[in-house]
Amino acid sequence: MEIYNQEKVNHILRWKLKPPTANYFPHSILLSASGQNTDSLMRLLCIIFLTITMLNVANAAESNILIIKSGTASVYNKITTATEQRINHICKQKRSKCHKPSISIKSIHNNKLKSIAQNKKWDLIVTVGTKAANRLNSFNLHTPTLYSLIPSNSFPSINNSSHSRQKSAIYIDQPIRRQLQLIKSAMPGRKKVGVLLGKLSGVGKQHLKQIMLGMGLEPTIIKLAPNDMDNSLNIIFSKSNILLAMPDPTVYNKQTVLKVLLSSYRHRVPVVGYSAAFVKSGATTAVYSTPRNIGHHIGDEVAKYLANNYKKLSPPAFPRYFTVNTNKSVTNSLKLRVPSRKTIISRIKKAGQ
Repeated sequence: MEIYNQEKVNHILRWKLKPPTANYFPHSILLSASGQNTDSLMRLLCIIFLTITMLNVANAAESNILIIKSGTASVYNKITTATEQRINHICKQKRSKCHKPSISIKSIHNNKLKSIAQNKKWDLIVTVGTKAANRLNSFNLHTPTLYSLIPSNSFPSINNSSHSRQKSAIYIDQPIRRQLQLIKSAMPGRKKVGVLLGKLSGVGKQHLKQIMLGMGLEPTIIKLAPNDMDNSLNIIFSKSNILLAMPDPTVYNKQTVLKVLLSSYRHRVPVVGYSAAFVKSGATTAVYSTPRNIGHHIGDEVAKYLANNYKKLSPPAFPRYFTVNTNKSVTNSLKLRVPSRKTIISRIKKAGQ
């Protein structure tokens, strides 16, 4: 390619060009140039075009995202992998307004995490799990933050301890209406729903009662007292034909889950759980979000944030994507006729949950 020195550039600039018109660039320029200089001008225009293109790409500053995991457990790795894949998938689409960002993934066990997080290059920090959320907040940063995989009832305290300008969350627990809709979709004939609430259940007794009544269910809600599990279960199972388990470690833990499930079998009352592990242990069914579901939701929010030029994060939300699992051995044992997973999920989505 010919190298243009200053003299030749000055010569080209002295050409008599036509006044600007609607078709000024580049057609009118070519018409104004003499025949012998057309090839040279074309090469110069190509150089200018390529230079401008490269400058535009360079000026579209690459976004920098930091993801902090609560540890090295497989669930965190699956979430971050799904998140990265989702962001890249969305941002590479032609209709997308976001550009593929630079994503750095770190664990809370990283000895240099504080100095890494304090780097001002980050446009957004995403935490995965409560430990990561608390660890990040201890750094007193002002970087926009998206907390994920945290209980909905823990966000207020995490939010208050954060110094970031913008903050939002994607919860780990399912919205209560979605859990109740699972009951209506999977076992529509059972309307007497019992619930045991503890200190960390995340929903008030009266509020839950109003929601259940509004959905045509008959609630029996008991606030569990310390060391009163046996008596509370007897009351629940005497008044209910289904037990809805809420994600609360003060109620459901390694010491109590087996007792709850054995009692439910004796009373022939199915238990609706809140995780795949609960169903595997003996719950009849459950609605929950897989690591891939959570990762896709995070990816959606990050891509949206980038496309909006970092202006605003979406409000805190329950998981957008979810799945349903059913324990066939339990349904057969209790002689329950439960629709397919596909049918149940379709019914829940149709109800807007």
